[in-house]
Amino acid sequence: PPVKMPAEGAYDEDLERLILTNSRQPELVRGDIRAQIAATEIGVQRMQDHCVRFGTETVMDSFAAILKAAADEMQAAITALPDGQASAEGYMDDDGVEITVQAPDGSTETHTGRYLVGADGGRSIVRKALDIDFPGFTWEERFIIVSTYYDFEEAAGYRYRNYVAHPERWCAMIKVPGDESEGVWRALFPAFGNDPDEEVLSDEWIQARFAECYPYDPPYDLLHRNLYSVHQRVAATFAKGRVALAGDAAHVNNPLGGMGMNSGIHDGLNVAKKLEAAWHGGDHEALLARYDRQRRPMAEKYVQAQSINNKRMLQETDPKIREERLNELQQTRNDPDSNRAYLRRSSLVQMVEEADSIQ
Repeated sequence: PPVKMPAEGAYDEDLERLILTNSRQPELVRGDIRAQIAATEIGVQRMQDHCVRFGTETVMDSFAAILKAAADEMQAAITALPDGQASAEGYMDDDGVEITVQAPDGSTETHTGRYLVGADGGRSIVRKALDIDFPGFTWEERFIIVSTYYDFEEAAGYRYRNYVAHPERWCAMIKVPGDESEGVWRALFPAFGNDPDEEVLSDEWIQARFAECYPYDPPYDLLHRNLYSVHQRVAATFAKGRVALAGDAAHVNNPLGGMGMNSGIHDGLNVAKKLEAAWHGGDHEALLARYDRQRRPMAEKYVQAQSINNKRMLQETDPKIREERLNELQQTRNDPDSNRAYLRRSSLVQMVEEADSIQ
């Protein structure tokens, strides 16, 4: 069926049951969940502004309620996460799935069920256990994220999402709530070459990047820094037997554009419908095969393509091509029809409608 747009202020009962869980290594989950909550809360605020301009307030009211519930679920999950690392092994037959999880203290727990959804991150134990290939590539440069309390909105009128295009030193600046909703600005820089991690994580290296991209009042007080490699990969299949993959376990991409969390939520909504039908007697193999047909091509067509294009736009080295792309964005902004089409595509509404049409 087509995407359902609830009445203004209404809350879709099916979506109300959404619970986001993630069994990634706990010390990574804790930070990732906070980042997702931050993106959700700030995203709702800014998307409300845009939707008022585009005449889609009714859609936004319902979407905001859904995201708020998801954020509440993720926040509640933080306190339940143990510290340290965990591992798991599993067994699947015609009747169900059994997994044994080892906690950081060495204790184990065994869980059984009819089906298993592997939402355990880019290094998914579930995906590896099923021997599902994860083709794609890794970007040559690493990404470093740095947080500060410095108020770039007050200093230079920054929005909550800001992208700086440059052939060598592109960068991005995003405002997130912070642990106590105090407001934190998070900068993203590329780290090229073979500089040691210690050098890239140093105050000197980071302050030099701030001076290049945001030369307002350096040096900045730094709250947090994280250096990591960035991948563009999609699993060879999103389903095998009684097991489905969702979120980063199924697809990973660069963070420019916020496609990862949003597409992962749609994975969860889609597979939940399939498992509900299977629970009530449907053919689980046929249902999960349809989940794979609907979600995997969408991850390639929308999430991978758009996140790659976002990055290439920022780092374009040809001045003429860079100017053409920025002019295209300006024209999209000024034309209501192009504006709306861009919003539907970037918000993944178009992706969901296309996926739902696949049988």
